[in-house]
Amino acid sequence: MSERRIPKVSLWSVGLVLSLVVLVASGAPAEAAMPRATRLAVMKQVVKLRVLVKRNGRYVQRGHGSGTIITSEGLILTNNHVISNTKTGQLYDAIAVAPNTGFDKAPKSVCLAWPRRAIRHPKLDLAIIKCEADVRGRPLNKKFAWPTVSVGDSRTLVPGDDIFIVGFPGVGGATITFTSGKVSGFLADRRVGKGRVWIK
Repeated sequence: MSERRIPKVSLWSVGLVLSLVVLVASGAPAEAAMPRATRLAVMKQVVKLRVLVKRNGRYVQRGHGSGTIITSEGLILTNNHVISNTKTGQLYDAIAVAPNTGFDKAPKSVCLAWPRRAIRHPKLDLAIIKCEADVRGRPLNKKFAWPTVSVGDSRTLVPGDDIFIVGFPGVGGATITFTSGKVSGFLADRRVGKGRVWIK
């Protein structure tokens, strides 16, 4: 992991977050559903991340992923594989951040984050990025009002808890996707540490 640190944010504390924001209704009855107002709020806290590479002086989109805004200053939790080529280990040139403004239309990019300045944990496949330039690559002067999602404690989960997944999966098209399921269990990973590391 990079030696740079961002105050009050620990990658380990969010180690069970995967490519999409995962919200859990711990202890809720089996028939529980996320209230509509909560769903609408959460969808605003998830951003689409467009992966950019520079070709002949211009940025070209190579793919996309999801990010979750975790602080009001605009720190975004995402996956390491979104900001880097996992086969070569090379970081992509830029990530365009597109806040979700509606569930029936593709979000528009408002700023750029630099993968080379990210805090990363490749073993956990996690990264934290932040917008630092406008969409043309110039220093960012505009301040955004970032809606934030609260980070929970994965240690409180038990099998059978409701789980809600929100984001922009590769097979989900241009608009946001919301789905639900159950926590079926946990997996350990000796490369990372003891105990629960991944949610099944």
